[in-house]
Amino acid sequence: MRINIRHIILVFVAALNLPSCIDEPIIYEPDRRIAFNAIVDVASKANDEAVLYPEDVPFRLWAYELPDAQKWQGNEMSAISMISGDKVVYNGNDWSTASDYLWPTRPNQLSFFAYSPAEAVALFTKEDGVMFKNFNALYNGDFLCSLPITDASKPDTDALTDIIFKSPLCDVEFYAYASAEEGTQIWIEGLLLNNVSCVGTFTSLPQWNWDELSGEREIDVYQGDLLLEETPLILGMRTLIIPQELKPVIRYSYKTTSSEAVIQMEVALDMQEAEKLVAGKKREYIIKVTPEYAKVQNPK
Repeated sequence: MRINIRHIILVFVAALNLPSCIDEPIIYEPDRRIAFNAIVDVASKANDEAVLYPEDVPFRLWAYELPDAQKWQGNEMSAISMISGDKVVYNGNDWSTASDYLWPTRPNQLSFFAYSPAEAVALFTKEDGVMFKNFNALYNGDFLCSLPITDASKPDTDALTDIIFKSPLCDVEFYAYASAEEGTQIWIEGLLLNNVSCVGTFTSLPQWNWDELSGEREIDVYQGDLLLEETPLILGMRTLIIPQELKPVIRYSYKTTSSEAVIQMEVALDMQEAEKLVAGKKREYIIKVTPEYAKVQNPK
């Protein structure tokens, strides 16, 4: 029998190119349930704090999946919805939906968006994110929106995903102090914000934005009879408003030691050099009050 050496060589080479089932073991990824640790960012100019989210206030959440490590930005329109506005509640251990959702296998990624409280009426679109249409800050009170979590991959452990909430409104406080000769008394009778837009439409993507402002009205920050000191005293309570240009007017009276006459003043405060209102930020303004003028100084 004749042996064909050429055939033997070809068979040997082909065997070398076969994939090895022994050298490449199959790796199984354990299922990971999607659950959250909810946090409230209460950052102000003076501090950067985060506190636990209240356990008795459910929120709503959206999750979108993109394959093959695609990024949200630029590919959001092709993202597939996984969670669509489900209510997320605290179960004693973590924040999760009534139905369990599992992380997709890598390299697929998820992006999350949420708002609070769950009872509030809001929309979500891939273009605008969370949308509060015609929100009335005066009557609807405060609400929270999460900072977007984009391009998140399946974790290696059962660790919770931090979801951070902030207020899209601005928390404003005014303080005042007297600057005058010894014996002169100055007292505040009122602080008014003119032409405040109380209604607007909020969207969270591509960045936080307020638009379609309307519902202008006056807001009384303080009314009373407050005798000022050399150290700043707070005027009224904090005010939650949509970020915008402020137009405050202060009314005060003063009496000097050389005269019993009470002089009344009304001053439109110049806010051009004051810090602008920013969504999710606290602003504290100090008003220096003298017999001749009143001027805003910041920060506190």
